[in-house]
Amino acid sequence: MHKQNYIHSSRLDWAFILMPPFLCLLLVFVFQGYFNLHSDLSPMHWLILVMMIDVSHVYSTIYRTYLDPTMQKNHKLLLYGIPMAVWLVGIGLCAMGDLVFWRVMAYLAVFHFIRQQYGFFQLYGRNEPTNKLRSIASTTVIYAATLYPVLVWHLTGAKNFTWFVENDFLITEQRWLIPYLGVLYLVIWGIYLFFEIREFFQSKFFNVPKNMILLGTALSWYFGIVYFNSDLIFTLLNVVSHGVPYMALVWVYGHKKLSNNASVFSRIQLLVFTNRGVLLFILVLIGFAFFEETLWDSFVWHDYPQYFGFTFFWGTEIGQVPKVLLVSLLAVPQVTHYILDGFIWKIRTQKAELSAVS
Repeated sequence: MHKQNYIHSSRLDWAFILMPPFLCLLLVFVFQGYFNLHSDLSPMHWLILVMMIDVSHVYSTIYRTYLDPTMQKNHKLLLYGIPMAVWLVGIGLCAMGDLVFWRVMAYLAVFHFIRQQYGFFQLYGRNEPTNKLRSIASTTVIYAATLYPVLVWHLTGAKNFTWFVENDFLITEQRWLIPYLGVLYLVIWGIYLFFEIREFFQSKFFNVPKNMILLGTALSWYFGIVYFNSDLIFTLLNVVSHGVPYMALVWVYGHKKLSNNASVFSRIQLLVFTNRGVLLFILVLIGFAFFEETLWDSFVWHDYPQYFGFTFFWGTEIGQVPKVLLVSLLAVPQVTHYILDGFIWKIRTQKAELSAVS
């Protein structure tokens, strides 16, 4: 009898990794009247979705890297070389123009979001009997679930939402291509379902969490980008489906490692990776996010005086050179998160468990 490939437990995985996109979609459809009236992000929406989830999840990487004594000992060049390189490259991009900088940031973010869904899909598919063709079909369908809505976005013209700033995507209105993309998308799904159904009849096993990740990804990206044209709905589906599972994954990893070998943990890890430390885990991340957003809003955006106007430097206008240096610096945590995320997770082939890259 096969067991479902949960990362921690069925209860935690369903609550914080598998269900977020479905719960968000349920909210959108049940309270559609509210979402019709509030298509733009209000300051409160921004505070909860962007600062407390999206920006906060970026900093959860520090628990696996800068606050981890083992990583500090074995990967100092990686941990400190990458942020410095990111800052220098960012300075160069900013010097080339704001749109150049934000366009590169937008496509890096899309790549990172896509790769995270692929990573969860692969993680839940570990130890699953497969063959080369089925493996290709699985890889193709998870990428299609994310790339199809993004390509439709690029081909339909401007939306009522952006990834970061206006015109950060290279939009070209070529709507005639969309039906062909739709057919290809359905064909990819058909091939994937063929292999899944065949495997079910052969092994009498259906991998529920893996297919829930796939379905949740497909639905949240399609409805958030293609079906609705709302900044609030796009942000809700995009941010919650991405940020909450990632933070859960970090905590689960730390919690498992703590139970196996607490002696290699830092003091803060010993606090946050216990059941009682979950609130502290979250509050630390929100604290980092609030500090970063205070600097962004005070010197760059000037959008939320109700949250950041208490500082004496809010609304300060700075020159072009200081702005280039500051904007590229403030982007370092986000881009470093993107890059480090590609190094710190892998699946062991023997035990099929999360481990630090060594």
